[in-house]
Amino acid sequence: MPAEIRMIVTDLDRTLLRSDNTISEYTADVLRRCQARGIFVVFATARYFRTIEEWVVPAIGFQPDIAISSNGAYAYGEGKVRYQALIEPQLASQIIAEIRARRGQITVGTSRLRLSERPIEASHISFSALCEFQTPITEDVHYIDFRGGDHIAEDIGRLFPQVRLQSYVDSLTTFVHKDAYKGLALSEIIRQLHMNKENVVGFGDDINDLDFLDVCGTKIAVANAVAKVKAAADFVCGSNDGDGPARWLAEHVLRES
Repeated sequence: MPAEIRMIVTDLDRTLLRSDNTISEYTADVLRRCQARGIFVVFATARYFRTIEEWVVPAIGFQPDIAISSNGAYAYGEGKVRYQALIEPQLASQIIAEIRARRGQITVGTSRLRLSERPIEASHISFSALCEFQTPITEDVHYIDFRGGDHIAEDIGRLFPQVRLQSYVDSLTTFVHKDAYKGLALSEIIRQLHMNKENVVGFGDDINDLDFLDVCGTKIAVANAVAKVKAAADFVCGSNDGDGPARWLAEHVLRES
């Protein structure tokens, strides 16, 4: 059995969130009761911080203590920045110019706003703006993502060693700072809170969760996780659509039968 749990870290998409991007009232209640016991709840996600605060949190009705956003580029909570590895404006502008030259369609998350060449979803209007990227970026950048284009991933990786590539199954590809990892952000948060990894339980489903799960004393894969995550996990819980993480927490942390 795991050691005393003082922190719960969970990915969002296909892990905590159901397929319709919600959580059940049962899951929300379990997380709130964990918080009431003094256990920190941390979201560790590829999602942009403004997407978390202005869409995810209102939609699910639950506020984490800390959030690790944009695959580790920016972590915040309790009124402070916990970790950041951002792309500085001049470098971001150079990368954007190279992607545009290769006919990629771009979205950029800055420290203030999400800028996109693509149509903006209704849920993202409050923090997004259409942009043709004709002028240089003037703010630090959390991520640069693109669709389409010619040889972009290979060329940008070769030209700009200051960033790393994060790919997804839906043909969206993202560049983040080379030190933007969920695991690096989580390690810093654990240090700041004077915890040990043995007191941390993590839930994930995909390859980009492995580095933060490695920082957790107890690693949990949801039933719908990819094979590599299941192989690395200490336990496999139920699926995201079946309240898997919450049911595991109820049994093993809240000790409910």
